[in-house]
Amino acid sequence: MPDTHIKMPDVIPLVRYAANGTQNEFNFPFPIFASEDIAVYLDGALQVSGYTVDGAGQTDGGTVTFADAPIADVVVAIERRLPIERMTDFLEGGDLSARSLNNELDFLIAGLQQVARDQSGMLRYNLLEDPGSIVLPSRESRAGRALAFDGDGDLTTVAHGNTLATPSYTQTGTGAVLRSLSDRAKDVVSIKDFGAVGDGLVDDTTAIQNALAAHTSVFVPTGTYRTSGTIVLGENQTLFGTGQDCVIAADDDDFNVIEMRDQYAALLNLRITGGDTAVKLYGVDGPCVQNTVRDVVIEAPKTGLLLDGHNDTDKPCYWNNFINVLIDAPTIEGIRLTKSGAGDTPNANRFNLCRVYSHGTPMTGSGVYVEYGSHANSFTDCEFNVHGDASACVRLGAHANKTFLVNVYTESYNVVPNVKLDAGSLDSTIVNLHAMSNGSAIWDLSGGEYTAINAGYPNRNTLAKTTVSDLNAALLRMDTVFVDAPGTATIDVTIARTVHLVAATNGPIT
Repeated sequence: MPDTHIKMPDVIPLVRYAANGTQNEFNFPFPIFASEDIAVYLDGALQVSGYTVDGAGQTDGGTVTFADAPIADVVVAIERRLPIERMTDFLEGGDLSARSLNNELDFLIAGLQQVARDQSGMLRYNLLEDPGSIVLPSRESRAGRALAFDGDGDLTTVAHGNTLATPSYTQTGTGAVLRSLSDRAKDVVSIKDFGAVGDGLVDDTTAIQNALAAHTSVFVPTGTYRTSGTIVLGENQTLFGTGQDCVIAADDDDFNVIEMRDQYAALLNLRITGGDTAVKLYGVDGPCVQNTVRDVVIEAPKTGLLLDGHNDTDKPCYWNNFINVLIDAPTIEGIRLTKSGAGDTPNANRFNLCRVYSHGTPMTGSGVYVEYGSHANSFTDCEFNVHGDASACVRLGAHANKTFLVNVYTESYNVVPNVKLDAGSLDSTIVNLHAMSNGSAIWDLSGGEYTAINAGYPNRNTLAKTTVSDLNAALLRMDTVFVDAPGTATIDVTIARTVHLVAATNGPIT
């Protein structure tokens, strides 16, 4: 709510413009409470980046300013879109603030204007007419038929006679049934159905956004689809291709190419080039959980994969899966787990068969950087091969807790550490580390807050905070020597033995 009272004039909370290719500032004549109350559309596709909003809390409205002017003839729509909710209460028995009451009434009026605007485009009976039945006929009776009106003007169905309504397609194989070509064509929704070109020249952003706005599963055919804005995958949505010839190419590095903001989404079998972050996961519309990125190649981003705990603990970044992902030539980080606000740390995310390869490109960060993360974020059968300017192949930061590295291959030069454990990192587990960088295998600044098995140099195994209740050591080869000398004991200390047990009862030990 605004700090000062605004008026709520009788203005439709929607305005449209036809872009001319040069104008980048557009006014809206209705008040908003915060910049987040504005929804911006280009040709009907919701935009999530590339513009700023001014004028929150002003009765006369404000402006939307695009970083780049929309192309000519695109329809720019600006709408006030509020969640219909009430998250505050007046304190019982307390003072009733006029400002609080005015703000609540303003929000109520804005919500009613929004509902009225939503209903204005609906088909409806004339107010002077006694409406007939508005209930659809049953599914069985309307299947394969068109809606129509009978002689009384009431709703009915008729056979429309379209040749596509006649079953005209039969799949091969026993049990195959006749289907209409229209039904068959709708089985797979392509971004080309919404105008995408895929020649690497035409801006296909709006086409991809429109396809995802209308369908949950969208196919990316072979081609290079240039994008100038973020593509958002919502709850249960899938964007998939047939291989690395299906390319989504960012035309700049100042926006995230793909954002997964909710749960159960999937990004499969395609290639992403450029962008600030190629794929960002964070909870905005709901908990960012159980999302999947599989068989994806990411080329030349600033950061390849970014998992962000964001600012809401009820919308965490948990249990996401990354399988067979290549991040090629990142300039900052290959993979980063972080927390940009007051949300929870990214937890229990799984990275399997993932590879970060600098390909000779200088980078300022690490192959993977767990800046914030807890509760079994795991990297299994992964490779982190980074440039000599990198800070580490793998870096576990001060807020990393219970991170698992299993069967990890690391490689670099210029004394880049293979695994760096920052002070504050806790309970890290490193199993089967193949350290090929000439820096430290494990650079431990955590004070020993890790367990390593077949990892590190020169000590390839570290046991910390271990309790042994029953130990039977039958034979220790080359590691321990026991000398029981009746007099003076002289010991030749060599690197072949790491422990010397000496008993000399009647003389000095040299």
